[in-house]
Amino acid sequence: MGQSTESAKTYMNRIIMNFMVTEGYKDAVTSFELESGTEPEICIQMMDLRLAVKESISIGSLAKTVELLNEIMGTNPRLSFHIHLQRMIERIRNGNADEALKIGEVELAPIAETDKSLLEELERTAGLLVFEDFKNCPAAVVAQLLDESWRLNVANEADAAILVRNFCGRDDPGIPGSMKNLMLLHNLGETGFSLLDVSF
Repeated sequence: MGQSTESAKTYMNRIIMNFMVTEGYKDAVTSFELESGTEPEICIQMMDLRLAVKESISIGSLAKTVELLNEIMGTNPRLSFHIHLQRMIERIRNGNADEALKIGEVELAPIAETDKSLLEELERTAGLLVFEDFKNCPAAVVAQLLDESWRLNVANEADAAILVRNFCGRDDPGIPGSMKNLMLLHNLGETGFSLLDVSF
């Protein structure tokens, strides 16, 4: 009985730790590790990366985002597409149509050619270039692509991709599975929907 109770306590401590890691509570993770002896399954430095990525996207500094996520984007075409699509949106927002078109041609078109849903996203975004004044754009297009909430969508997709990459391949199949569910809830809870297509 004692061993079973201890095992259950250890398991719950890991669940709690993984939840705090997923939510990005860095200070709480450090304190809980000291109090319970439970080590996080993702290094603290990776939490710093998540915060840096979220910040860079939230302020429209996508060049920094690409630098931070270069390795992950290389193996995640969908994430790469959405990061570069946001780069294109930021260029359009700042009136740099030529740079926006170049991003579309070089970074986005090759990926979109293999996925119809991504092609539709690219076409919708490119449609913004038709209007010199965003006030003349269809309200729904501007509201969705140029609103701050769209940056948050992309930031959450990037955050989830970092977590998936760093939690996959663990020895215990139960914890990573629960973590993926927590990550999905985390993503849905903040944005209302998820851009990330992950199979559990």
